[in-house]
Amino acid sequence: MTSSRKFIGFSLATLILFAILCSLGVWQLQRKAWKEALIAQVEARASGAPADLKDIPPEWRDPKTVDGADFARVAAKGIFDNNRELLMISAQRNGAGWMVITRFDTEEGAVLVMRGVVPDRLKNPAMRADGQLAGEVSIIGRIRMPEQAGSFTPANDVARNQWFWRDLAGMQRATGIHEASRAPPFFIELEQPVPPGGWPRPQLDEINLRNDHLQYAITWFALAGVTVVMFGLWLRSQLRPHVGKTAANDA
Repeated sequence: MTSSRKFIGFSLATLILFAILCSLGVWQLQRKAWKEALIAQVEARASGAPADLKDIPPEWRDPKTVDGADFARVAAKGIFDNNRELLMISAQRNGAGWMVITRFDTEEGAVLVMRGVVPDRLKNPAMRADGQLAGEVSIIGRIRMPEQAGSFTPANDVARNQWFWRDLAGMQRATGIHEASRAPPFFIELEQPVPPGGWPRPQLDEINLRNDHLQYAITWFALAGVTVVMFGLWLRSQLRPHVGKTAANDA
């Protein structure tokens, strides 16, 4: 009786574990399909025709739903406030560089534009005066989201104008953008125009959405397979004494 209960209990536990592992594998395959669709949507936004800033959907102006606009292309017309540009550290192949972020005043409100990178030697705007676009300018760029500081990310040094992460609220305050209700809740990553002299040089972030769900699915299904193998080995170990005992009795 005890042996039968042990067999039933172990078999039931193995079956439940096997079902859980398989369900996790199926879930990861579903997540894989979802992530692939999301990547396709983002790539389509990044390569689509730019929407005029004054015509963007209401949800793109809502901080709660603006994430759905990341990498979407937009066009805008306005004036750069070159007197209050911000400098955010940007690692480059040839050493340290700086992403130039400048307030851009439009009829739809002020928006922060990530104009591009400059090497450390051109950190001073006076060293790249030709690139300080004056007057009304038409731009095309991609919507980019604010960032959250990581555990090891240095704090932004507002006083020294040294920024380490995209703090939208802090950067808006630093550039005098107080009409938060009108200011779009995003940055614009500049595509064009490239300024005279080539600096700042527009630099677009790569679309790099991780999609490791296939590896996770394989792991769960492999564990399910291991569970079956282990159950088979256990079952054989339980049956072997019984078979040996029967053979001895027959002798």
